[in-house]
Amino acid sequence: MSKKFLTYVLVCFLCSYLGAQAFKVVIDPGHGGKFAGASGVKTHVPEKKLTLILARRLAKELKKHGINVCLTRESDVALDDDLLTDLHKRAAMGDDADIFVSLHLNASDSKKTQGFEVYVPYSESGMPIESYRGASYIHYHLAHTVKPHWSGTLGNRNDIDGGIRQAKFNVIAHTKGRAAVLLELEYLSNPSGEKRIRRGAYQKRLISSIAKAILEYRDARQ
Repeated sequence: MSKKFLTYVLVCFLCSYLGAQAFKVVIDPGHGGKFAGASGVKTHVPEKKLTLILARRLAKELKKHGINVCLTRESDVALDDDLLTDLHKRAAMGDDADIFVSLHLNASDSKKTQGFEVYVPYSESGMPIESYRGASYIHYHLAHTVKPHWSGTLGNRNDIDGGIRQAKFNVIAHTKGRAAVLLELEYLSNPSGEKRIRRGAYQKRLISSIAKAILEYRDARQ
């Protein structure tokens, strides 16, 4: 076996290894500072506090697997006094990311509304394929983690799983990274939902499922 061939094999191995190590995830804890987001219907806990807790847990879990992780904020701060500029600055932090994940909690006028949704950027030219791929992994794992609630006359409507949707949310629409998704993980306007998302054990389950999805997405690209 020639030295030239061995060198080639070594270079290929190193490129593959470094490529895996270089996989970058930018996690955006939704809101922050004066932009508090939704609030719990009973405890009035702000969305910004819970998303930061969830983001830190997700970052910690991903780092265990050698993922390069960056948070758009590490504390209770806004990136700018202007909301639109704040969102654009968050999006810009994901420009070099393999996947940008914005974490949010929802609210509704009805206390009965519950569940989760996974969003990808809206595009007039069709579904953004890479974002949809990342969203598909996350949706799959969330759907198998969050207990479904079936309703409707025929019992065939899942009131928990909001599916994968397209939206013009600035924070994912303006990032230039490879993939971008926004997760609405629970409804703080629902008393049961608020109670669930504040429990450490439930947070752990959600974060574990999202981390598994991101790792599978990374592995599928290699």
